[in-house]
Amino acid sequence: MKSLKIQLNVIVLLLSLPLISCSRNIYLITNAGTKEIPSTENNNTTYPVLPSSGSTISYPSPNKGITPITVGDLPPTPDNTIIPVSGKASLSGVLFSYTLSQVVPDTRFYLTPAVGKDKNEVPSILLGPNPNDGDYSGFSDEKGDIEINNIEPGNYYLIIWSPITWAIAEMSDQNQKPLLIILEPNQRRKLGVIYVSWP
Repeated sequence: MKSLKIQLNVIVLLLSLPLISCSRNIYLITNAGTKEIPSTENNNTTYPVLPSSGSTISYPSPNKGITPITVGDLPPTPDNTIIPVSGKASLSGVLFSYTLSQVVPDTRFYLTPAVGKDKNEVPSILLGPNPNDGDYSGFSDEKGDIEINNIEPGNYYLIIWSPITWAIAEMSDQNQKPLLIILEPNQRRKLGVIYVSWP
């Protein structure tokens, strides 16, 4: 009997998810049922919508000191790169969400070695930075700029934290192929604008 009750609760939950996800309201699902959480639309804390052409937006909120970018424009990139120790490499760039036309500020990222026979494949599982696997991690600043120094030469992919999962830096807003970053000894690599589908 208890098993049947659990199965019925699961069925009700699964049937209600499409209705809940299509609503603008926020719901909390508990063992006692589903209840609505009061909307926050009137206090400007709602999730931003995608911009229309020619508009400007600010993410996560205008109060964070983030400069909005006009759709179609690109953010300024860092002017210089740091000097690595002999035999190592450094890189710099600015994280840019082409889906929001916005820099990605104060966000965790990591550089992870490419895998596969030719060292040009993205790892199949992205669990977050692990220095034991040769990863380098950091946070973008308030302008979306990133810098990593003293990197072992090799092939890498840049992984950026999205609100739910990890996103991979891409070639461009028109080419969603993962960006393979090849670093040579003593190289100071300027990546410029780093495109990511974010969030």
